[in-house]
Amino acid sequence: MPLTRIFPRQAGQSKIVMLLIVLNVAAIAAAAAAVFYLAHVIDSRMVAEGAGVADGSAVPAQPQPPIYVSLEPPLVVNFDRNGRIGYLQAEIQLMTREPRVQEALQQHAPAIRNNLLLLFSSKSYAEVAGRDGKERLRHEAMQEVNRMLFERGVPGHVEELYFTGFVMQ
Repeated sequence: MPLTRIFPRQAGQSKIVMLLIVLNVAAIAAAAAAVFYLAHVIDSRMVAEGAGVADGSAVPAQPQPPIYVSLEPPLVVNFDRNGRIGYLQAEIQLMTREPRVQEALQQHAPAIRNNLLLLFSSKSYAEVAGRDGKERLRHEAMQEVNRMLFERGVPGHVEELYFTGFVMQ
């Protein structure tokens, strides 16, 4: 039995509902296409402006080569190792790409060493014994260095902090 016999008034209304659904889907698709297009245009313009090109034919800027700053001599701290005194010796290299940051790291090396010594000595053997602990310590140390640079008004930051030597006993 056809639906028009059961619901005679519904047949005309269902066509209208179907038409509205199709129009809504088309409007949503058009809006999504516009958003993706505008996002692409805006992204292209930002890349062009960032590279200093106004005509839109941007070439991505090559990153500056890394600059490594060594904190010499190695940091040596003692810490609690299950009721005994343990020692940690860490050789550290800081990596930046900005000459201003390199100069600031050298200028503020005593303050940086001080804060890193305090940070390292606040850790227990168990906290830094495994790889995850060393990675957390590395990350905390890099945040500390960048915090100090920020507080001193240095434009730029340290991108990486590497342990080039790490001895615990």
